[in-house]
Amino acid sequence: NRGASQIDAHSSGRNTMSPESISAFASSIGVVVAIGALIIQDRRTAFSNAIVIAAQLDARFETREFRELRRLAASYLDGINRSQQALEALLTVLNFFDTLGFLVRKRALTTEIVWHHFGSWLLPYHFASASVISTQRTFDPSCFVELEALTKAVTALERTKRRDSASTHTLIEDAAIRNLLKSEHS
Repeated sequence: NRGASQIDAHSSGRNTMSPESISAFASSIGVVVAIGALIIQDRRTAFSNAIVIAAQLDARFETREFRELRRLAASYLDGINRSQQALEALLTVLNFFDTLGFLVRKRALTTEIVWHHFGSWLLPYHFASASVISTQRTFDPSCFVELEALTKAVTALERTKRRDSASTHTLIEDAAIRNLLKSEHS
């Protein structure tokens, strides 16, 4: 009697699995391992892509042409050159940072990568440009919203990396901003 032998096997405390059960269990483990490997590979690929993007953006930020834009932007913020050309240069620099914010929001870059590559410029430029940003928002309320969110995230990260708010504040206090602007336009 087949039913009786199954009852005897179960009641005797022996756990037996059929070959089909073993195969299904092994297949399930294989699927879980494969999914885990895909997730790990996806994270590595995303990180590698973010590094490539950051390096390309860093290279653009350091080109002769972009340094000239930064020089003009800094002279505008320092009040040395209030020409339309200098204002447009500042808006281009702010747009660059706004694009970084967009890339962080879309997870093409991480806040930490942006902090590492651009934090020393991002924070002073953003805070020095507050009145310009405010004026631009009268025409377009969504202007520089990505920059605003990025600045908050980078400031928070700066605080955790520096372990205090005093060192973060030094990047955005007037003397530090003036020093950065002076170094940019000299």
